[in-house]
Amino acid sequence: AQISAGDKVSVREKARNQLRIQESIALSRDLDLVPAWVDVDFDKLEGTFKSAPDRDDLPPDINENLIVELYSK
Repeated sequence: AQISAGDKVSVREKARNQLRIQESIALSRDLDLVPAWVDVDFDKLEGTFKSAPDRDDLPPDINENLIVELYSK
C-alpha cells in the first residue's frame, strides 16, 4: 500500500511491546535517525509522512538500480 503526504502511520497495538519495536524506537530516538520528511511521535509510536523525499534527502549509498532489479523479478 502506498501513502500520501499527511498520512499517519502507527505501530499496531499488539506489536507495541515487541522487543524489536522498542529497540528500534529507542535507537531512532537516541541517534536522531528520523528523516526530515517524516514527523515522529515516539510516545504514541506513530508518524506523519510529510512528503516524498528528494534524491538529495536520501543517503548517498543507496543504489536505485539494485532496488529496481529486485522488484522487477
